[in-house]
Amino acid sequence: MEQSNACKVVLLGNSGAGKSSIAQRFVYNKFNVYNESTIGASFFSKKIVIKIKNAIESEEATERSVKFHVWDTAGQEKYHSLAPMYYRGAKAAILVYDICNKPSFDALGSWFDRLKEFGPNNLQHIIVGNKCDLNDERQVPRQEAEVYALNMNCLYLETSARDNINVEEIFQEIARKLPENAMEPSNNEADADLLRLDKSSRSIHDRICCYS
Repeated sequence: MEQSNACKVVLLGNSGAGKSSIAQRFVYNKFNVYNESTIGASFFSKKIVIKIKNAIESEEATERSVKFHVWDTAGQEKYHSLAPMYYRGAKAAILVYDICNKPSFDALGSWFDRLKEFGPNNLQHIIVGNKCDLNDERQVPRQEAEVYALNMNCLYLETSARDNINVEEIFQEIARKLPENAMEPSNNEADADLLRLDKSSRSIHDRICCYS
């Protein structure tokens, strides 16, 4: 039986930036124009296989199987106090903003501060500018975002959950950058516990319809 490495990832960012749309595109390859606003957090899981070159000049590559446990956290301020419990044990954080919404970009500093205060050490960060399909409505120049990501020492990608641009690449980059010993063997029983937790949390939270 193929052994997968498990990697917990948290999606952070302001409400409406498209975190849920990115998660759903990655896991289910679908896009909903109207998404329910996340209350607390939603859980998603997907396994990918990537090839990693054994050496810079070598054509040989090793396959790595990674099972992502993706926690899509609520962006609304009233739920911020719940977020730290979802940071625990995470190996990577995806900080999402809307390229058509400057305040969502300006808020990245606050999300980094929360990760620094409540997140684990050695957390990999990646900044994602979502909705690049709406380039005519852009409020955040790409160069400005790239410089910010460089200053924060993290990866940067622009995505479109609607048009399926660079969504899979987010997780491929995380899988490539993380050392294998930073991940844990995937455990089916533990995965089932996470799914039960997610179903329970969904059953006790109301859902609010909004564009994401």
